[in-house]
Amino acid sequence: QMGRVVTEDTFVCEHAAKADTRVSLCWASANRDAKVFENPNEIVMDRKINPHVGFGFSHHNCLGATHARQIMKILLQTLAEKVGSFEIFDCKENIEDLHHFKRKVGFHSINIKFNPLTK
Repeated sequence: QMGRVVTEDTFVCEHAAKADTRVSLCWASANRDAKVFENPNEIVMDRKINPHVGFGFSHHNCLGATHARQIMKILLQTLAEKVGSFEIFDCKENIEDLHHFKRKVGFHSINIKFNPLTK
């Protein structure tokens, strides 16, 4: 996420934002915008055109984006070929405390059991 402090009273879409309050852009939410993506809650590996902002955009594009996409593609292909199911048996959530609210931003640790694909 990217946080900012509002400098003057304004509106973001239909939401009021008062001066000196904090606002946050959550990249993950942007990537699930139904106005931009057809079936935004589905994982579509070959989605075209795919204007997600997970690696930034324009001159703020992540230099490692192509490498990261290739690693994820190989990982997901390998898992699909070898794993029939998985179970999360222990995890420690990463909760970000922003004084006025708390939010889950992933995991500090996660232990998963992968069950082999049975043919």
